[in-house]
Amino acid sequence: MNANITAITGSKHAYVYDPNKPMQNFFYQLCKFLKVAGIFIFVFDGPNRPSWKRGKEHNTAKIPWWTEPCKDLIEACGFYSHQVRLLLLSCFAVNKNI
Repeated sequence: MNANITAITGSKHAYVYDPNKPMQNFFYQLCKFLKVAGIFIFVFDGPNRPSWKRGKEHNTAKIPWWTEPCKDLIEACGFYSHQVRLLLLSCFAVNKNI
């Protein structure tokens, strides 16, 4: 576990920020998936990911910190992960010649 745990006070209850909490929550979700009779495939954006997704602009120059640890957890649980290598713009493009 990471030792960078910060306690924030100033309100009625102390708030403790743990940088490992997102990974812990993801691990617990994977454990729930293990109980389901199904095949799970987790798909990650590749290096050519779009800058606009779901109507919001995203930073495509930086890969999120959680990508590799998530892939390790996914494979350790026996699930499949896939990284998209190429964005197929032709699937989303509108043919204006028609």
